Amino acid sequence: MVKKDCYINGVKIEPTRIASDPALFPVNISDDNFFGIKGGKTTAAADGYWVFLKSLPKGTYSICFEGSCEFGILNAGADYDLKII
Repeated sequence: MVKKDCYINGVKIEPTRIASDPALFPVNISDDNFFGIKGGKTTAAADGYWVFLKSLPKGTYSICFEGSCEFGILNAGADYDLKII
């Protein structure tokens, strides 16, 4: 089962599927990169599920993302606590 969930203060927000256009595009990776991998030309995609929000009013927000792929073998998530003043 694939998981693609987003919650804002416990309220579920449905992510939207957005495909890369084009599906694959060229990328040049710097030799001095975060991952410590060899730089050079490669191919990438920005395909995935996205959440689009209008500006949130002042307040405190807990935003939670959870996702999986490969039939639940690969899982990822992130939690954010925001205070908009």
